[in-house]
Formats: sequence, structure tokens, C-alpha cells
Amino acid sequence: MTHLKQWLGLGIAAIALTTTPLLTSCGPKATEPISQNNTLPNKPAQPKEARNKPSAGQGPLTPPAARKVTFRQPTGAPEFSLQFKATGCKLTDRSGKVIANLIMESDGAIRLTDASNKTVGYISELNGVWQIESSQRSKALFTFSREANGDAMLKRNNGSAVYTLKAIDSGGYTVSSDKGGGYTVSARKGNGLLQTGEGERILVSEGAIAPAALASFGFNKLSQAQRAGLAYALATEATTEATAETTDISKN
Repeated sequence: MTHLKQWLGLGIAAIALTTTPLLTSCGPKATEPISQNNTLPNKPAQPKEARNKPSAGQGPLTPPAARKVTFRQPTGAPEFSLQFKATGCKLTDRSGKVIANLIMESDGAIRLTDASNKTVGYISELNGVWQIESSQRSKALFTFSREANGDAMLKRNNGSAVYTLKAIDSGGYTVSSDKGGGYTVSARKGNGLLQTGEGERILVSEGAIAPAALASFGFNKLSQAQRAGLAYALATEATTEATAETTDISKN
């Protein structure tokens, strides 16, 4: 499974995204993910413009329910997990060892720490834009923003695009890198699917997760902690939006 580890950057240097199949040595493709526990309720189909809508600085975020989302290789073997809890989240490897801690601070920022609890960065939101900051919070290293039409983009601090996410009718994204190549993210039977442009599976989430959050794990320009932190931020944002929609419906 060397190619998958390289692509995800879990312990081995990340390789650039290409459209070359990455999993030729991984054996047969998985059928469907083993479990669908802890999935989010399905929503009725929405127009593209209504999906993946940008945050408008909605105030306090609603953390996702305490649960564990395992990300599996195409063979079905676990690769890593996100463990959600009220105060943040943990990124753990297949053996359960902590890779990074994602801690929700009182000001709404997400503090990123490594396995030794050393602070390595922050994720914060400003006017609907997520900022990936240094450990000193002196500057934004990258930003992630979404457009009204559902598209999104990860940019460097100079404003240049690193990854461009185009919303697709299924509610997911096609993702392209400024270096060429790309991948897609989508939902299938309550689980998330990340695959190459040719349809080769790279990663399957056992449990629902926001498409933008899943897409973050393909951002190999970011560190493991930054990818997980952004995924947690976007999953939390999606939960907040879903909660607000449910509240609005109940009032009507």
C-alpha cells in the first residue's frame, strides 16, 4: 500500500497529484464500505447553487456529534480515522496512535497540535473564509473559500490558487491542482468516496462527511495536521448549517 501512503502523506513524503492510476498494487477494489453507522441523515436533492454554500460568518459553530469516521483503503483496510468530540477532534493512524489533535478554542479557532501536544498551527474563520495559520498566528499560510455557486478554492497567502473545487450535480466536487491532475469526491450510500479522475478509488469514508471536508485529504500541499484541521472545520461548518436549516424548518 506504499502508493496510498505516499499520496496521503501519512509517514512518507507526499507525491504530486496526477491522473495516473495510483493503486495498481493495492489488489482488488472494495465493493461497498463495510459499515454505514453514524451517518448523517440524507437530505433531499438540491440545486447546485444551494449545495456547499459558503459560510457567512454564522457565529458560534455547532460541533459534529461525537463519533468516529474511519477512512479506508480500496481493499477495505483502515488507513486513518477522525474521532469527533465536543471539544475538538483527533486524527489517528490505523493502530489508533494520535497523529494530530484539533482543539476548539474559546474564540472559535481550531488549534492544531502534533502527537506530543506541540502547537503547530491554527484554523480560523474570517468573513466566511477559512484561514490556515502558523503556530504564532502571525499570518495566514493558506485560505479556503467557497463561492455562491458551490465552487471552492484553496489559495496561498499571495492569492494564487493551489486547488480548485468545482461543484458537481451529485453534491460533490471535481478537484484540480495548479500542478495538473486531479480527483473527485462524492457520496455513495451514506459514505464518502475520493477517487482519481479515471475512477480509481483512493479513499472511502466509513460514515458520512461533508464533501469539502473529504476533499481536504487530497490537499498534499498541506501538512497532515492542516488537512485534518481544515476537514474538521468544514465538517463543523456543515453541521452548523444543517442545524440552522432544521431550526428554520421547525419555525415555519
